[in-house]
Amino acid sequence: MDELAFKCKQILKIPWGHNRLIISKIKDLTEAQFYIQETLNNNWSRDVLALQIKSNLYQRQGKSITNFKNTLTDPTANGNPV
Repeated sequence: MDELAFKCKQILKIPWGHNRLIISKIKDLTEAQFYIQETLNNNWSRDVLALQIKSNLYQRQGKSITNFKNTLTDPTANGNPV
């Protein structure tokens, strides 16, 4: 499956209201794809999606400093299902 077909399938997986919100608020294709993927990953409602867009999650993503990778253990490290 080529990349365009995959992206089209992702768009179809979220409700039309979510798509309308993303189309009306986001002009950058990469940013729109980010919000589509995050909506799918986190099962966001339209209100949560709107809040994340308003709070500029895309611009803030990756800028936060955490030590999660250093301090949290891999939940599947001991063969435990997640």
